[in-house]
Amino acid sequence: MTSERSEPRTSEQLIERLRNGSDTERARACRELAALRDPAAIPALLDALEDEDGGVRWLAAVALIELREAAVIPLLERLLQRVESPWFREGAHHVLRSLVTPTLTPVVEALTKPFPEESVPLAVNEALKALRSG
Repeated sequence: MTSERSEPRTSEQLIERLRNGSDTERARACRELAALRDPAAIPALLDALEDEDGGVRWLAAVALIELREAAVIPLLERLLQRVESPWFREGAHHVLRSLVTPTLTPVVEALTKPFPEESVPLAVNEALKALRSG
């Protein structure tokens, strides 16, 4: 009998586990998705930034960091939609701080200011404009 840990998993299987598994299964899925570095996992990892379990949220951010530049624009776009979510802002801050560039610095700074719901959208829109044009 093969142990669950040694079974190879596809990104699709891990994404399903991330969306519907137990806390432990979701955390494990994040770790495995980080190792795979499959951009197809970005939407599920962005969803996981608002997971009820703090460990899962943290590991989702770590997995997004592993995806580097591929995760930046989708993360910024989602941040515009979810700017009122403290959990999403916290995860976005962790990711963007790790991947910071001169373009992303104003977003990272806006995420730490009082009333980020007001300052973040402007910074994100400017960053998206710069990223898409350059």
